[in-house]
Amino acid sequence: MGYATEGRMTKMDYAICLAAALGHLMIHQQDAVGLVVFDEKIRGFLPPRSKRSHLMNILSILAKTRPAARTDLAGALHEVADRVRKRSLIILLSDLLTDQDRVVPALHHLKFRGHDLIISRCSTTARRPLSSPRPTRFEDPETGQTVQADAQAVRAGYLRELTAFLDEYRRQCLSIRADFVTVDNAMNFDKALVQFLAQRKGRFLK
Repeated sequence: MGYATEGRMTKMDYAICLAAALGHLMIHQQDAVGLVVFDEKIRGFLPPRSKRSHLMNILSILAKTRPAARTDLAGALHEVADRVRKRSLIILLSDLLTDQDRVVPALHHLKFRGHDLIISRCSTTARRPLSSPRPTRFEDPETGQTVQADAQAVRAGYLRELTAFLDEYRRQCLSIRADFVTVDNAMNFDKALVQFLAQRKGRFLK
C-alpha cells in the first residue's frame, strides 16, 4: 500500500482520502461510522458513532496511519467478524496483494455474521510498462528480496496471474453477494469517489 509511481499518491494515501470522504458523507447523513486500521495486528478500532465530533476521531487515526512492511489481512477480517456483532456495511480498502486462500474464508466469515460487504481494491498504474528489452531488477516491497529477469517475459506472466487473481476475487464476491470495486490512484480523486458511490447510491444517497 506504500507504493506509488512518480508524481502520484501512494495507494495508502489514496485509500485514506477515500475513507475520510466516505466517513464525512455518511456521518453527514447521520449514519454511524466506525474505523479499523491494521497491519499484522489491528492498530486502531473505533466503534460506530454518528456524531459529527466522531469524524474528528476518524480523521485523527487516518492521519497517523502508515503502511507497514507486513500485513495480516485475513487475521484482521476474522477479528472484525468476531468483534462487530451488529449487522453492518463493511467497506474494505486494500490492494488485496496477500494470500487469497486465507482472505476468501475471512470474507465468508464476515458474510456469515450478516454483514454487507464492499471490497474495494486500491491499485496503481505504472507509467512505464514492463517493456524494457534489458534485464530489469525487481524487488519485493515486503521482504526486500530482489531478482533480475527479462521484463517483457515477466510482464506477460504478471498480467496473466493478475487477471486470474482478480477474476477469482470477483467470483468469490459474487458468490456471497458482495460488491467488488477497483479504484486506481491514476484517476482524479473526485471521479473515483463518484464511481465508487454510483455503485452503491441506494445505500449512501437518500
